[in-house]
Amino acid sequence: MANFEIHEEQAALVRELRKLETSDPVHADVYNALFEKLINNDAFLERLANKMIEKSMLCHVLDSVNTQQVLAADVGPKITKITDGLQKSISGLNTDLNNRAVITDLISEAEAGPLGKRIVNCGDNTKNTPYKEGLTTLQSGTAIICMSSANYGTILYITAGSEKIFFKSKSNAIWGDWKQSISNTDIQAGNASLSECAPGKTTDFDITFPNPFPTIPKIMVSLRSSSQSEKYGLLTPYVANASKTGFTFRVANAHTTSLAPLGSWMAML
Repeated sequence: MANFEIHEEQAALVRELRKLETSDPVHADVYNALFEKLINNDAFLERLANKMIEKSMLCHVLDSVNTQQVLAADVGPKITKITDGLQKSISGLNTDLNNRAVITDLISEAEAGPLGKRIVNCGDNTKNTPYKEGLTTLQSGTAIICMSSANYGTILYITAGSEKIFFKSKSNAIWGDWKQSISNTDIQAGNASLSECAPGKTTDFDITFPNPFPTIPKIMVSLRSSSQSEKYGLLTPYVANASKTGFTFRVANAHTTSLAPLGSWMAML
């Protein structure tokens, strides 16, 4: 025996229902058409009631002023417990964010594990910071501590007043060294038109960095040319007079004729 089909897409209550007449034949098709409308109305009302319950729960969470929407006695305490837990988590997070006191030892704070502080303020006297280890001249910074346990985790350290970011990880209860992330200010590169390189001698070309480095960077140079002549194999590039603001791109030409290569360079801290 087949069941009536439920129309899940029905979006409104069907208010018109055909009235049976005494002249109607006693046939299943006549009655089934009426019953199908009735059962689909019931299904629509059930869906509507479920949506109203969901709305009531949401209003309860948001402390709605709509006093007409109430929860069943067994549902309210459950929602209250959830919101209380969320409030405690938010309060803890706000406490971490608002606590701007400078800590004494960064590693000691991290050793507390998952139950310790998450965001801490570090100063010039805070132990075990990148500043204390001579990696930066900036004395202050903010550390974000992420520990899955007392033996595993990572510290992200942001210096105050620059783009420098350092990180240190702990694995198998052993802390590694501080490492510095690389940014655009740590690496610069470019191409240079070196023009003619005189035969049998060296020729110098001055290169100025687009942005000065805080310290003298490591510099690499190379030569480029579209020529297929073996003569260009007798050119040797190297670096001279490196500084924070630039360097000398020096090319030695061991051939007997003048050559004009192109150059490329990369400088990084």
